[in-house]
Amino acid sequence: MLTVARRFLSAHETPQIAQAFSLLSTRHFLLSAKTAGVGFGMYGTGDVESDAGWVKYTTQLRSDLNITTEPLDSIIAILGTLANHNVCIGTFWTKIFQDIDQKISSEKVKLSDIIELVQVCNKVDYRSSMAISKLLGMLLDNETVWTLNPSDLASATTVVANSMTQNRLLFSEIGNRVCLEIDDFTNPDLISIMVSFSKVNLMNSEMFSALLRRLIDEDLSLDDRVLVGHVLSSVRFRSDTFFKHLCSDLITSPGGVSPGVFASVGMSMKRLKMDSGNTQWWSKEDDFKSLVDRVSTNLVPSQIERMNAKELANCIQLIGGKNLRMRTCNAVMERMQYLLTKDPLGRSHIHLASLMEGFARGVSSEKEIGVHVDHTRWVAEWLCGNVYVLPVHDVVSINRAIAKLGFKDHNYHKIWIPYYLERLDTLVKDDITLISDNYNAIGMSDTLMGGRHFFYKLGKRFQELTVEANGDKEVNTQKKYRNLLRRLG
Repeated sequence: MLTVARRFLSAHETPQIAQAFSLLSTRHFLLSAKTAGVGFGMYGTGDVESDAGWVKYTTQLRSDLNITTEPLDSIIAILGTLANHNVCIGTFWTKIFQDIDQKISSEKVKLSDIIELVQVCNKVDYRSSMAISKLLGMLLDNETVWTLNPSDLASATTVVANSMTQNRLLFSEIGNRVCLEIDDFTNPDLISIMVSFSKVNLMNSEMFSALLRRLIDEDLSLDDRVLVGHVLSSVRFRSDTFFKHLCSDLITSPGGVSPGVFASVGMSMKRLKMDSGNTQWWSKEDDFKSLVDRVSTNLVPSQIERMNAKELANCIQLIGGKNLRMRTCNAVMERMQYLLTKDPLGRSHIHLASLMEGFARGVSSEKEIGVHVDHTRWVAEWLCGNVYVLPVHDVVSINRAIAKLGFKDHNYHKIWIPYYLERLDTLVKDDITLISDNYNAIGMSDTLMGGRHFFYKLGKRFQELTVEANGDKEVNTQKKYRNLLRRLG
């Protein structure tokens, strides 16, 4: 990669790039980083030469930047500039945080600096255990949760949640303060705190009840109400009153509402099992069907080209790929390809598994496949080059979906066997079931799979998880293996 970078710098050097390296030598690090951003552009957009240039630049930056003597706020500003250009180069962040972790563990730092530092880490999907630990300690010490102004508390909560840190004591304190001082918080702050609780999968019934009593009577925008509905479904907090009013306003809307909005509300209702059963008070099944109809009717290319990845995934999850024409399916996939390659900061990849699951759901024959094979092949190729940005569960889900959609290249699916075996301890029962379905669907022989040891190890892992779930109950391993995981063919 560095060889490519040197060729790039010598053959394609622009004034900005030359100036960025020159500024490093004079220790004008922040200005250098900003200039490099102009010269190289966004990292990870598919421009190999630009990415190689970033690798060369960050290597030089790490060599020249003295973390020990540089003020922490200056370091954060420099790293923040890189994060804003999506410079997700793992080796750079790992090595530079070895020095930063030592610095923040030995020096007195401000809460605002630690919050900004963790925020930078969140942008590039890097986790600094030291920075997060420092942040949690500072928030919990000296009743900081109760002394921060409401807006700052909401921002700090968002940063902690985006780092996927589930600290029950901290979130309990935050929930207690919101309940006691709810009138001091603005609506955006309250919604932000709700979102943060849902991200770390924490439920505070008292707080959510208080928030809904406040928000139901407020004149919220449609986007905010849809977001609240999504949060409620994420934490499995059911509020028929909230969804009844939301559905009524959506269904009677004059037009101009994106199908993604209807799909989001429909998926929220589905997760809360509010998609069936009419009552005298609310015909929720009829409202749910109306939402689905609006999505099916309005999911057209002119709308699709304006939608984000989450909206696309919700639409396909709600109505299923087999119920769509190939023209619509291809338009959705073309939009997703654009978002994955041209909008790296949009984090579209986190919705790819959900989208592909929706396309594959209910498909039982080739005639029901709406996605063209070229698109599934593209997803397979993209996955190979970007596997590091996805959790194992998403990789498992995508591979199973593209197999159901007709992409059954044995050589492709074979390369994932070592990947799964290396991460065997991280697989859960649902993952193992999906992997089993994947390889049974494509009909790979034991010879191509390298013998039966792959299914044997999956079965053994499944049994271990079953024993853990059942506590100390004795499990008949051989019988459970046959019942729970079976190799076909």
